[in-house]
Amino acid sequence: GKPYLFPNVPGIIALATDLAPREDIEIPVLDLNKIDEIAEFIMGKYSG
Repeated sequence: GKPYLFPNVPGIIALATDLAPREDIEIPVLDLNKIDEIAEFIMGKYSG
């Protein structure tokens, strides 16, 4: 597969994927198929 865009692209706050991520991921990993959880993560990150 292609390399991840982070940490080379600033502003990436999480990885959403339907594949097993590498073990060395240092940002939150979200299940691409769980849209509600992704929305909750984004809302929690930017609300308030």
